[in-house]
Amino acid sequence: MASFTPFTILLLTWLLMALPLCFSESRLFRFQDDIRPLIPLDEFGFTSPGGLELVLSHFSFSFSPPIHPHPDLSQVGFFLWPRQSLTHLIRQFDNRQIECPLRTDIVKKSALTFHDFVGRSSNSFTMFRSIDVDEHYTLLFANCVEGMKISMEVESSMFDLISPGVFSPGNYLSAGEKPLPIVYLLFCSAYFALTLLWTLRFLIGYKK
Repeated sequence: MASFTPFTILLLTWLLMALPLCFSESRLFRFQDDIRPLIPLDEFGFTSPGGLELVLSHFSFSFSPPIHPHPDLSQVGFFLWPRQSLTHLIRQFDNRQIECPLRTDIVKKSALTFHDFVGRSSNSFTMFRSIDVDEHYTLLFANCVEGMKISMEVESSMFDLISPGVFSPGNYLSAGEKPLPIVYLLFCSAYFALTLLWTLRFLIGYKK
């Protein structure tokens, strides 16, 4: 029967704690004939100038029955909305006080719509958006074309930049997660110290 030394247990514990960080860089979303008009996807807390990167692939749309042969794809896309006012946005949208979030003043200039991408020869597109405000945002997808079904794959990444003006990812941890590496390091150090004490006590007892 296999036995585990304290060091092995310590190493496994550290790996299990660090595992979520390995998958925090990007998220993959798949849509198949999705007709929902508003879909929250992800959220991120920016604490310095940051960026949003979206990789869109296998995009297609259809209607049943077939209508709108040339829909306005500027009404289909992604946008960021402050998390603290997300409930208010959804309530206004459900009550039809807002017809399309992509047309609102707060979103219009920063939205990433499909108007400039669909129709190209490539079936994969990359979208970028710089974030200049320290805020906790929710990433949403809006489909404001009535009756249109969307199929696509989207890979999203949100991060803080290494330095302002340089679009190079620096930190993929959201605002509330940034202390985690320090916390994990403290726990790891504590486990390591306890392991040394246990080993020292074992050796002293063995010599006696």
